[in-house]
Amino acid sequence: MDCPILEFSKVNKAYGANQVLCDLDFVVKRGEICGLVGANGAGKTTMMKLAVNLISNNSGTVNLSLQKKGNIGILIDTPMLDRSLTVRQNLEAYSRLCSYSRESVDDAINLMGIEGFSNKKVKHLSSGMKQKTALARALMGLPEFVILDEPVNGLDPQGVRDVREKIVYMNKEYGTTFLISSHLIDELVKVVTGCAILKNGQIRVVDADAEKIEDVFFASSEVHL
Repeated sequence: MDCPILEFSKVNKAYGANQVLCDLDFVVKRGEICGLVGANGAGKTTMMKLAVNLISNNSGTVNLSLQKKGNIGILIDTPMLDRSLTVRQNLEAYSRLCSYSRESVDDAINLMGIEGFSNKKVKHLSSGMKQKTALARALMGLPEFVILDEPVNGLDPQGVRDVREKIVYMNKEYGTTFLISSHLIDELVKVVTGCAILKNGQIRVVDADAEKIEDVFFASSEVHL
């Protein structure tokens, strides 16, 4: 049986006196689409940054098990794009950094349906176009694991639907594993196979059911595993 692709074991993380994660245990199984829900400031982005070693934890262990080193797509926080470059140039720069083939740029552009503005400079793009560009970059090269933090921010209803379809397609066609954080619970449950709720520094995993998620999310008591 495959080991989990991502595993947190007794992880603690604090920013000064603010304890964000408390002996947190969490597993993302290989091949699943896992949702991550929590209030603002609950620590969702912290978890995602810990997963890819952008920050360090205070104690516990975080294990990311990839079949090929670096085979991961990431969209965390606001899309970081070079405003002076075109969409294509941004993606080409990323492909060189990751040693992807030249064809991977065209594949990513086609996958996200951004051909119409691929030659526009980022500084002239709408927020939705920037988000789609960042998503194309995260999905480039068909990574085995993709971490998406609020992936449909700034997108119109058609864009939201397109992203949902791309996630499901990559999961079914290529076995891509996803960890997706979102405040849009009704939208999230359309794609995830399970949902992790981060509350009071700990995780509780529930089925992909909006009512169950909201019951835990809005409960006044602390989450107990």
